[in-house]
Amino acid sequence: MRLRKACVLVLLLALAQLLAAASAEGTDEDASEREDAIEDEEEEEEEEEEEEEEDLEVKEENGVLVLNDANFDNFVADKDTVLLEFYAPWCGHCKQFAPEYEKIASTLKSNDPPIAVAKIDATSASMLASRFDVSGYPTIKILKKGQAVDYDGSRTHEEIVAKVREVSQPNWTPPPEVTLVLTKENFDEVVNDADIILVEFYAPWCGHCKKLAPEYEKAAKELSKRSPPIPLAKVDATAETDLAKRFDVSGYPTLKIFRKGRPFEYNGPREKYGIVDYMIEQSGPPSKEVPTLKQVQEFLKDGDDVVIIGVFQGESDPAYQQYQDAGKCGHCKKLAPEYEKAAKELSKRSPPIPLAKVDATAETDLAKRFDVSGYPTLKIFRKGRPFEYNGPREKYGIVDYMIEQSGPPSKEVPTLKQVQEFLKDGDDVVIIGVFQGESDPAYQQYQDAGKYWPAC
Repeated sequence: MRLRKACVLVLLLALAQLLAAASAEGTDEDASEREDAIEDEEEEEEEEEEEEEEDLEVKEENGVLVLNDANFDNFVADKDTVLLEFYAPWCGHCKQFAPEYEKIASTLKSNDPPIAVAKIDATSASMLASRFDVSGYPTIKILKKGQAVDYDGSRTHEEIVAKVREVSQPNWTPPPEVTLVLTKENFDEVVNDADIILVEFYAPWCGHCKKLAPEYEKAAKELSKRSPPIPLAKVDATAETDLAKRFDVSGYPTLKIFRKGRPFEYNGPREKYGIVDYMIEQSGPPSKEVPTLKQVQEFLKDGDDVVIIGVFQGESDPAYQQYQDAGKCGHCKKLAPEYEKAAKELSKRSPPIPLAKVDATAETDLAKRFDVSGYPTLKIFRKGRPFEYNGPREKYGIVDYMIEQSGPPSKEVPTLKQVQEFLKDGDDVVIIGVFQGESDPAYQQYQDAGKYWPAC
């Protein structure tokens, strides 16, 4: 009996030793795995730190400084004046401009005091491109004490250097806005007195309004030089809610032409020269006077277009003013070839982006259903839901705008640091979704919701 107990005791001791050895081995393996994981994390952190340090470093290429999202603010913080070029590596105009820009950098470097000249790849520095409303390449801006000044002159060494030196002067101040600011106090007086005036209803937070603002101001300056001048004005629709309601403003920016206080839809382009041309055309007579039958016959002889001829007893005839008003919106023909070219271009994409048209005079029910009050009216439909089209009205503008609209409705920002950078300088309302991954059921709902977010 004692021998059996002794054997059992020996077996238990042996088993305990085996378990202890196995436990020690497992502990060693766990410790080794933990050490490996810690080493991997440390290596990743070191690599990230090296990348961050590399991004923060301001490099120089052929005399031009290279800035990005990471190093921009630190670099410009203590600079009075900086010349900036936003470019895209694939852009032909940017490549053509590069040697001239390098000459500009060399000249301004020897200025007293030296003026920094930098370039930013807008395709990789997307936060800076968004912050400075970059919509084309190359875009040149002069930074004066942190405030961006648009440069819209010719891209020559002489003109750019002269403008930068002008802005760099200690007593330089930006010129006052030419665009009139309207409120409920002065709206009726200004608008009723003008033969023709263009009014923009905007919201301070609206991205499309910010994009339009510099083009609108440039157009205002150009049109103010005419004789007689054609005024451009703006209304903050978020502050002047009564005016916005009075003129059925439901999206931003909304532009309306007023003739002696009477509103008409603005259906023209949204960049400087397009606005200027459109308003000059609108300010002219809406119809041509042909006083004799012979002139009427000559006028009709060679044309294939549909022509409407009004016959009146004189300018005092009540129907005369109605006829004049009816002739003031005829821009569908002007848009047609650009729209067709854009349709062809977008049909080549994969997947294609279709463009369509509706004769609103024939399809009156459709026109009424979608609140069409002027021609041409353009709307974007997403899965059957209509949104206002607030983009350009020429081929490449339509193409670029529709490609942008068809892109992903949200931008992935994987790290907290990138989120902070993304939010730092923007005034827009931003909705951020946090998900466990693309397999998260809420992720697709968030993506779908983004597709129905209307352009402001």
